[in-house]
Amino acid sequence: MAEELKWGIDRYWRLKKRLKQLLPLLLVPVLLSLLLFFPHSSSPLPPDNWPKPAARGPTFTIASKRSTQPLAILKGLTGIENIYLMKHGTYHPGENLADNSLRWVGVISYSGQVLTVRANEVFDLVVAVRAKADKENLAYASKEYVRVWLGTSGAFTIPFGYAPDWKEYVFYSEGYGTADGYLRMNVVWDNEGEGYVLLPGQELWIDNLILELWG
Repeated sequence: MAEELKWGIDRYWRLKKRLKQLLPLLLVPVLLSLLLFFPHSSSPLPPDNWPKPAARGPTFTIASKRSTQPLAILKGLTGIENIYLMKHGTYHPGENLADNSLRWVGVISYSGQVLTVRANEVFDLVVAVRAKADKENLAYASKEYVRVWLGTSGAFTIPFGYAPDWKEYVFYSEGYGTADGYLRMNVVWDNEGEGYVLLPGQELWIDNLILELWG
């Protein structure tokens, strides 16, 4: 009787030990089945009523003698014409972008303007300017004597600074390089060729924009 009891107790402990070893193996297919029948839900998409992204233009001011009037008026010879948000990779910067509205994401044409744009549209920032050489402000009608400074904040930051000459594209000129010439050009910010994007609800602030002339 004592031998049978001892054998029964030993068998109980052996079975219990084996069950502990097999239990994790039994749980794996159960967990896999649960995952198949109840998959993890993905992150919800942005609702349709989210606010659309926006770009806010600067308040144009006359900063110094070497800066110009806020925006070039229709008959003005020197100033900032427009700030274009151009669809990245679809336009030629050496053309008059005013004639290329199908490739606009939008255009800012007056001080403090707020522009609503399409989310996830890749775009470049292009500033169109015009300049007339004179004895007081601009020595020669050449892009080397014209600088456009720009800085942004909000959805992305462009540190305030001027674009290099190779980002300036003259699309019209009269007497280029002379002391009484006239030019119009586009100045491009394209994020090193990658373009910029605004997501739903984001805002871009163009904080500073200056046209600088060298006499």
